[in-house]
Amino acid sequence: MKRAPARIVIVASGVHDPALRTGMPKPAIDDLDTLAATGGATKGEFNGRLAYVNSKLCNVWFAYELARRVGARHITVNGWEPGLVPASGLARDYPPALKFVWDRILPFVTGSLNPFIPSLSTLSRSGRRSRGWCSTPSSPNTTGKYFPSHERWSAARSSELFVRHREGEGAVGRERADERAPAR
Repeated sequence: MKRAPARIVIVASGVHDPALRTGMPKPAIDDLDTLAATGGATKGEFNGRLAYVNSKLCNVWFAYELARRVGARHITVNGWEPGLVPASGLARDYPPALKFVWDRILPFVTGSLNPFIPSLSTLSRSGRRSRGWCSTPSSPNTTGKYFPSHERWSAARSSELFVRHREGEGAVGRERADERAPAR
């Protein structure tokens, strides 16, 4: 790698973790074909909130798998959660009253609530933290982590998702994904 070291930060969300009470549906991923077609676990049925949750779980799995595959190439790969960020567009499909609270009221009280709800963040704070994750040299060798770090994941599912994504999206390079995976 001519420009190593490098850092890849994949944005995810705590909503991916079924152990957390988030107000969002729990992730539901049965097979990757249905997930790719609908964003959820039911053929022919789209649920935007479930698709969002599932996409964040896939982002975490992708971060873990990409970190495993780049191995010792002087590239760090981590997942990062910006926190719950009012006015971020997440509530665009909410009922009007909830959307109003999310977009117009919560952004003004987030700073006051943050000491009591640490995962609550403003757009500007999350932007600064994201820039920091992408540009500061702290923890230069930390890779394959989700911040906040959760250890609930499946190596087999992460690998399957990574390979399927590469095959479907025409990833850069001609090698098959499994040929590039580092030996264990």
